[in-house]
Amino acid sequence: MNNYFDICVKDDDSLGFAYLEPKRTKEVIYTGHLEVTCWKSPIFYLRGGDYGDLLANDFLCRLCSPRLRQILESNKGEKDFIEWLPAYVENSATQQKREYFILIISQFDDVYDHEQSLYVNGSISMPALDRNKVVGHKVFSLPDDFIGLMVSEDIKVAIEEADCRGLKFYQVPVNLPFNYFFGSRRMD
Repeated sequence: MNNYFDICVKDDDSLGFAYLEPKRTKEVIYTGHLEVTCWKSPIFYLRGGDYGDLLANDFLCRLCSPRLRQILESNKGEKDFIEWLPAYVENSATQQKREYFILIISQFDDVYDHEQSLYVNGSISMPALDRNKVVGHKVFSLPDDFIGLMVSEDIKVAIEEADCRGLKFYQVPVNLPFNYFFGSRRMD
């Protein structure tokens, strides 16, 4: 039984925040889930801390170090469609520039367990994954989620063993009953 985890940027005061070079903001063509047809590697400026393997940034993208890229790319599932766009991150204090990569999820499958997901105003607020639909996926995002990233447990372990910095993991329910979250529905 494989578990899945949502990856988020960890709130860590020792790690910096990457700001996109102001004059290049309008030049960058990033379409989230869609095909990227024109790309000029942007320069982000790191302020307030050190480099992490997943950097928080003002472009709201998955900005990954080469180490994190290697782990995700080498362990992806046969149904995962991911692309990498080159970018640079320059430390504003030291002028040191490092290569980073923006992770693009280029194809999405509906992997929701619609009966067990929690809906608010017609939208999924707390997703649950369907174990049968998620087979073959190890690095993916949910439809309409431009910055989220889900990974299988073996990839989570590989990231932790590599001591990647700047990530935190939240387990995502997979075919769990409603009472896993809220207790029994029975009204005896």
